[in-house]
Amino acid sequence: MKNFILSLLAVAASLPIAAERHVNPDYSFRTTAVIRPTCVERTEDATKISFHATFRPHNWIRVDSTAVIIDTKSGVRYTPVSATGLTLSKKFRMPDTGEADFTINFPPMPEGTDEVNFDDGSWKIFGLRLDGKKAAKTESIDFDRWEAEHHVTYPGEPSEFFKKADATITGVINGYNRQLGFDNALVYYTNSISGESTPKQIEIGPDGEFSISLPIVSPGYFSISKLGESWLQLYAEPGRTLELAIDWELLLQDNLDKRMGKNVNRALHFGGELGDINRELVGCPEPEYLNIFKLSHDIVPSEFIKRLNERDATYRANIEAYIKSSALNPVTIKLLSANEKGKSAYDLLDYAMYYRDHARTDSTAPSLKEPIGLDYFNTIKEILTENDKWFIAGESTGNLYNRLAFCELPRLIGAESLYSVYIPDTGIGFLKNLGAKLTKEEEETETWIEKNIGTTLQVNLKEMDEIYDRLSLANRIAERCGMQEKYSEYIQQSLQKGNSQDYEINDKILNADRQAQAMKVFASTETTPLLWQLTQAATFCSYGSLNPTNHTKDKVTKVLEETVARGVFTEPFLKSELNNFYTEAYNSQQYYLPDDKRGEVMRNLIAPHSGKILLVDFWSTGCGPCRANIERSASLRERNRQHPDFKMIFITGDDESPEDAYRKYVEKNLADETCHRIPQSDYNRLRDLFKFNGIPRYILIDRDGKILNDNFNLYSLSKTLSDYGVTLM
Repeated sequence: MKNFILSLLAVAASLPIAAERHVNPDYSFRTTAVIRPTCVERTEDATKISFHATFRPHNWIRVDSTAVIIDTKSGVRYTPVSATGLTLSKKFRMPDTGEADFTINFPPMPEGTDEVNFDDGSWKIFGLRLDGKKAAKTESIDFDRWEAEHHVTYPGEPSEFFKKADATITGVINGYNRQLGFDNALVYYTNSISGESTPKQIEIGPDGEFSISLPIVSPGYFSISKLGESWLQLYAEPGRTLELAIDWELLLQDNLDKRMGKNVNRALHFGGELGDINRELVGCPEPEYLNIFKLSHDIVPSEFIKRLNERDATYRANIEAYIKSSALNPVTIKLLSANEKGKSAYDLLDYAMYYRDHARTDSTAPSLKEPIGLDYFNTIKEILTENDKWFIAGESTGNLYNRLAFCELPRLIGAESLYSVYIPDTGIGFLKNLGAKLTKEEEETETWIEKNIGTTLQVNLKEMDEIYDRLSLANRIAERCGMQEKYSEYIQQSLQKGNSQDYEINDKILNADRQAQAMKVFASTETTPLLWQLTQAATFCSYGSLNPTNHTKDKVTKVLEETVARGVFTEPFLKSELNNFYTEAYNSQQYYLPDDKRGEVMRNLIAPHSGKILLVDFWSTGCGPCRANIERSASLRERNRQHPDFKMIFITGDDESPEDAYRKYVEKNLADETCHRIPQSDYNRLRDLFKFNGIPRYILIDRDGKILNDNFNLYSLSKTLSDYGVTLM
């Protein structure tokens, strides 16, 4: 009898339930605020789940037909039967309101199924109740109590602006669960001396707690990314603490609201020594967004400055109103001023950068009807003249160095970079004596070279390219006339008599000096303006000008000593930190993988290829330069795919390269290569390990797993491998 009753119960549990309807069903946690479940209807024929969607008007959303609900008890997966309000797997354009409702119809659920997980790949909702009951949630933080317990009065403005010490960031994420798909996040912080923007991972514990120390050298902003789709901008000072309590559900909603143009910060709660400053900063006004790329094409520079000034006036007025309405700390006020000026300067330089790009690629751009003159840079001049250290603590400064380093200002103040070009005997006269017939252009080039042989010319970049084209002309003549062998013998003898001076290093010293002197005159300052000192330091350290992998320690030391002696660098801390930067760089040029999670991830990826020299390519499907280099190297890779001593490996993250785009690209361009699409948390660990932001990034690894170069230049591959006894086919 007992077995009979149990059998009846089992059958009943597998039958569809009677009709039920539950409004605003509860759930445990989710990965997005774009969709929210609003109703569950269960009938004998279907399980209908309705959602409310919020997104930017006229942008599209999509629910794939591969979306599933998963019974949390049995693990059974159910795919959609149909949908109303949108079409599965097709883009749905949001209306003017940015609000929409839709329903997805799934097969009927067995009566015993009372909780499911919804998974659309990008969007996930966990613990969705089908029975109207409350969902299980992690214990919630009492934020008022947390803030009271963690409040520390701000210690006051640092006595030393430049000081190398760790900023300690600790915190907890309320509502965190490992099923969200990440167990770490990335912190980006910029060294104000070297200009390096360094990623560092934060491990997040099962309870949502995290802690990290940032080795910073001055007050300034840092960012936390890879917390879902959120990007947090926060403020830190050397040697001081910041504590955070983050509400996950509100973080999702804040991020969505910001996409919708609303400046909200409800998810963050602050403690520690820097809590007060950060609390004041997150409540401050934001400037109006300007589409600089479009404006740099559509309007002339003077019109852009007018538009920028209008935006800045409103932004400044909003900041002033915010200051008057709140009893802000004096440091907060300094930072707000730095942010306002820095944003204006950055947008100004961004326009100039894109304007120059349009000049190269689109001569019909309306903006090009007016040139950019020296007056365009008046805002930059004011900042250089003020020479305020607190300006570099603003949130735009890290990117500002880069824009300033490569802008037209040095040329406009008569300090364009010049390059020494030694003119050797290229052999055109020798080929002419052998009987080579020269064109009129070649005759003129021969005359020019004969006139300048043995001299060194100081030229700009464009002129240098023209001269190198002239110097290579003899080789083309030899090929055309079939005189390569005799020409090669002649040119080898000629090169042995060439000039041996190290023009490149001397040029770096002279250019840095010329530009520093010109900036002093431009800004009317007695010493090199601090912002330009830092820009020049970033040019040396981070923008490739004095890359330790391309220059010996002796040469770098010469540049640093000479530029300090000439007054290019006058800030004492900056001078000492530059020396420390290069000392550390040369001491860590080659190394073995560390014995931690980062090293473990990398060792597992390269272990199958032990005994070969490896070139690891970090890339993504959305990176144009990554794809271009992959496609350019196709024939090289095909010739060397079975090479006994060399192997290429391609690594991307699952956030960096969406699955469908990754699969299609690999099938077309990397079908026979060793490719890894790894979890984003592991990719974050490798970003931390090799300290890279931008991609493509290339790592060269020895046969025994030693890192030979963690910022390898792909174009020197053949030569470098030959130094290790490997010849490419």
